[in-house]
Amino acid sequence: MPNAPIKTVGLMAKPRSERATDLVPELIAWLKQRGVSVTLDEEAGLYAGASGLPRPEVAAAADLLIVLGGDGTLLSAARAAIHHDVPLFAVNLGGLGFLTAIKVDDLYNQL
Repeated sequence: MPNAPIKTVGLMAKPRSERATDLVPELIAWLKQRGVSVTLDEEAGLYAGASGLPRPEVAAAADLLIVLGGDGTLLSAARAAIHHDVPLFAVNLGGLGFLTAIKVDDLYNQL
């Protein structure tokens, strides 16, 4: 079965992350340039100066979840997505992360 194209990305971000302040708006612009719509959780919305949704609503609307943070943010996103068949793309924003293997420097190449 071929992979369905990604039309909507849900973006979930770690609270109070200095790195996310710049990264979230950049990532939104990058995705939109590629014709991908973006749904934000409440934290990502704060970084983007936009309204965000509760994480379960973001998971329900997305073809892919991009999670910016660490292991705690990833686990929170996984709980929100538990009833939805949506893959999680976890990006480590620094610090120690065992589950978030993708580094910020590799984000766009991996996407």
